[in-house]
Amino acid sequence: MGSFQIVRLVRNGAFTFLAVIVMVWLLHLPRAKSSKQDVAEPGTAPRPVRCAEAAEPQIPAFAVSAPVLTAGQLDDAHSSGPESPQVLLRRWAEKEPASAAAWAAQVTGRFRGEALEQVAIAWADLDLRAACQWVGSLPEDSGKEPAVLGVANEAARIDPQTALELAGSLPPSQARDNALVHAISQWTAIDASGAAAWASSVDDSNLRERLVSGIAIATAVQDPATAASQVASLPAGSEQSRAAVAVVQRWALSAPQAAAAWVLLFPDGPVRTAAAENLLAIWAAQDPQAAGQWLQQLPQGPLLQAASSGLAQGLRARGQGPLD
Repeated sequence: MGSFQIVRLVRNGAFTFLAVIVMVWLLHLPRAKSSKQDVAEPGTAPRPVRCAEAAEPQIPAFAVSAPVLTAGQLDDAHSSGPESPQVLLRRWAEKEPASAAAWAAQVTGRFRGEALEQVAIAWADLDLRAACQWVGSLPEDSGKEPAVLGVANEAARIDPQTALELAGSLPPSQARDNALVHAISQWTAIDASGAAAWASSVDDSNLRERLVSGIAIATAVQDPATAASQVASLPAGSEQSRAAVAVVQRWALSAPQAAAAWVLLFPDGPVRTAAAENLLAIWAAQDPQAAGQWLQQLPQGPLLQAASSGLAQGLRARGQGPLD
């Protein structure tokens, strides 16, 4: 098979032959040096890695040196290989990210986005600046979004602000919004006020609610009372309900009485009942007597029913029957 035939296979979406190609590369390629990116310690802000500051990566023109393969051998590599082509591509990118990126950029068809994403994740872990610059240079097609999100999700643990910048450059989608929420949650652990200010500046009200919810959930680990006030600021709806349950679950582990008092502040409705059920499930697993005493003070109605259901769950978790 000549080199022009290999290129044709790539352009036809023949992603499976990577399993053999990468095995050859892995045997002789030296591992790329890490950029020694440091994850910020809690309470400290890392120097932002701005995409505009990134040095231009030296990506060679597309050229893959591979043994001559027949179509049958390509099928065998896919069906009998111990590891998937995606895993092997990630390993290749960990050793030679620029070469792997040049190869992945030539892939077309349904495997294009997956190939670019695997390279993006590996490269961002090695050198965020170079990976950031690379995804910015990709053509505006279906493969770019997975690559940008791969870098953004990896960047979130190192430099959340750069992750927000990357994900925010994409058109609206569920995947983009998930990446933004992940990044804002990571930023909250470093700079809660900065994360809150960024979220409040978002024009899209639905996205802004998701971001505030993510901040509240991240805050609940260290400061559940503040998280509770953030949840209360959300408009009634599914996002507030989800955030309230998540905050209660964390708060109940350290201060169930305080969490219980907060639950009672909510008006009757799905948020209050869902929070009460989750609260009692955790509280009863830790201190069934105290949880039972609180429940007995509740009036008849949906709140009592939800709390009773949570109490039963907590008792089952302890391997205990109903309280007398």
